[in-house]
Amino acid sequence: MLMARKMEGGKNMRQKVEERVEILLSKACEVVKARPSDALKYVKTARKLCMRHRIPVGRARKRMFCKKCLMPFAPGYNMKVRQDSKNKRVLYVCECGGIRSFSYMKKKGYPVHEKPAD
Repeated sequence: MLMARKMEGGKNMRQKVEERVEILLSKACEVVKARPSDALKYVKTARKLCMRHRIPVGRARKRMFCKKCLMPFAPGYNMKVRQDSKNKRVLYVCECGGIRSFSYMKKKGYPVHEKPAD
């Protein structure tokens, strides 16, 4: 039964789901200040779609919302951005108390977007 479902949708289904998730998350970011409850519904729906179709949410999409309360991040509205220069990390502090931290340097001391010269 699972194989039939997989064959039925194929790559087209995956592309459709990824497009839908992208639309939902962008819409959530647009309406977070005006209608927070709708933004929360959009994020929950996008996550459920990803889980149902076994599609990873992805690094860039994960950084768009809080892991604890699932609200989309809106700097200055529901989150604060802090920089930890000692550990080379950026901290997103949500109003719910959740903290997300992202590294902006690799372990060897090179910036994330640069590669060491050979």
